[in-house]
Amino acid sequence: MTELQQTLQALANALQNSRQLWAPEPFLLTEAPWTNSHPEMQQALLALDQTDVNAMLQDSAYSEAWCAEHLPSLFVELRRWQPELLSPTFGTHHDPMALGIGGRKWQQIEAFKQSMHTLPAVINIADWCGGKGYLAGYLSAHLGCQVDCLEIDTNLCAEGFDRVDQFNLPVKFHRCDVLQPISDTILMNNERHVALHACGELHRSMWRQTLGRAEQVCLSPCCYHLGATDDFHLSEAAKHAGLHLSAKEMRIPLLETVTGGQQAINSRRQEQIWRLAYETWRIEETGDTHYRPLRSLSKRFFKQDPGKFFEWAATQHALRFNRHQDIDAYLDAGRRRFEMSERLGIIRQGLKRYLEYFIVLDLACYAEEQGYSVRVVEFCPKHLTPRNLAVLAQRPFDPTIIPSLFRE
Repeated sequence: MTELQQTLQALANALQNSRQLWAPEPFLLTEAPWTNSHPEMQQALLALDQTDVNAMLQDSAYSEAWCAEHLPSLFVELRRWQPELLSPTFGTHHDPMALGIGGRKWQQIEAFKQSMHTLPAVINIADWCGGKGYLAGYLSAHLGCQVDCLEIDTNLCAEGFDRVDQFNLPVKFHRCDVLQPISDTILMNNERHVALHACGELHRSMWRQTLGRAEQVCLSPCCYHLGATDDFHLSEAAKHAGLHLSAKEMRIPLLETVTGGQQAINSRRQEQIWRLAYETWRIEETGDTHYRPLRSLSKRFFKQDPGKFFEWAATQHALRFNRHQDIDAYLDAGRRRFEMSERLGIIRQGLKRYLEYFIVLDLACYAEEQGYSVRVVEFCPKHLTPRNLAVLAQRPFDPTIIPSLFRE
């Protein structure tokens, strides 16, 4: 077993043994499933004031520190491995290539490019799910490479072409669906294949199609759950590690709480309280304790009389709510359940990064199984993007592929 496989196995063991802490969905819980196993932590959780709760839900690092304090043995296991931390530098002068690109996105591109600086230089690069070619143009301009930009959206291809044409860059746009087999010409003519924040099945398709054929593959994955099936793993190491994630659980690393102004936070809070208040009424009315979801609604709806919301929600479940019924008791119950769910959510916030590590290590182990040397790096600070992990795969040099003319 390789060091990378051992790392994945150890992380899988720790996560599987702590499943009751991160798997249950806080919004649906009426009590903590770990009350008996971790009573002191539960008491400390309930004792938190709302200021601390808000801070921890908006900053997973704060949540993680709190969880580590109350679950020290678990975090010793979880923290045995950390990705390689890179420290990118950002230019202070205006780069013409940055025109029209948001500041954080531009710095993500700069940092992603710098993460590849230890790889051997290449002449041709393919950028998967390249959009308007922001990354493709930057790599072409700063590395002097020809770049094939793969993108399914015709309009983005056209806009991207106009953009790189202004700079006279050798970037070619290919309108194609990367979920389907890519042409051998693109696969074989490009020594390096890259993707910055390709979502779900898009990055998995890239990983499958390029590994074993390309010299280098560099991926920053995103939205792991999209297109995934339950108990989905790429690598043999993950398939036999004993941790089986559902597609819904693969979404946990992406769960972020509302970070806007106080108005956005208050709006979310009221909506969740009303939904839980209605759920309390529905259970009392029907005796059915299984949660029944409601579709999304405009935020404006929650500025009206809560009775109207109850009426609408009841209709969705083929029930009837009496507008003259007193709902204050249900609103109070909804408020208590919401405050409980917020506190229970702190545990999930504190552990979600380690689920992300497992998912990304699955990608890394798959590349290793295909014969690549692999690095897993944190290529930029979290404030630029929470999805700041990248897997860099390099196929070892094989002298047998050198034409005989150069060996004689």
